[in-house]
Amino acid sequence: KSILAIAAEVRTLDVAADGRHIAVGADKEVQVFDLATGARRARLPHDGLIMTAVFHAAGNRILSASRDGKARLWDWQTSSLVHTLVHRDAVMTAVFDAGETRIATGSNDRDLAVWDTATGRQLTIMTHGGDVNDLAWSRDARRLFTASHDGTASVWDATSGSLLAAAP
Repeated sequence: KSILAIAAEVRTLDVAADGRHIAVGADKEVQVFDLATGARRARLPHDGLIMTAVFHAAGNRILSASRDGKARLWDWQTSSLVHTLVHRDAVMTAVFDAGETRIATGSNDRDLAVWDTATGRQLTIMTHGGDVNDLAWSRDARRLFTASHDGTASVWDATSGSLLAAAP
C-alpha cells in the first residue's frame, strides 16, 4: 500500500532527522510530505530529473541534485532557493559533510566539486576519468570517496583536491 500519492517515478528519498517529513525526488521536483498526515508541504522544482534529495540535519533545508546540471540548496519550509551549484552536465549526487558546512557534488561532467554550505561558493574541484556516479564523505570530512563510470573508486583530499588513491 502506498502512503503518499505521487504521480511520477520516485528516484530518491530522504526522511528528516526528526522523522516527521519525507523528501521525495519525483520527475523534475522534490516534494516534501508530512508523514503523519500525508499532506504535501513543499514542491521544489528543477529543469531535469531529480537524482538526489537529502535533508540537512537541522531539518529546514534540503539539498537536491538534478540532470539539469544543478544542485540546489532549499529552505523547504518557505520553498526558497538558498544556493544553486552549477556543473556543465547532469549532477548525479550531492551530499553534506558530517558538520554540514560543506556540500560535495558529483556530475556527468566528470567533476567532483566541494562547496561552502553557507555561501554557495565553490571551494575545490576534482576531475575523474568518467562520470561521477556516487560519492561519500569520510567521517572526519577530510576525504571524499567517489565511484565513477570510468570503473574506478577513488579517494580524494577534500581540501586540496589531491587524488589519494584509486582502484582498480
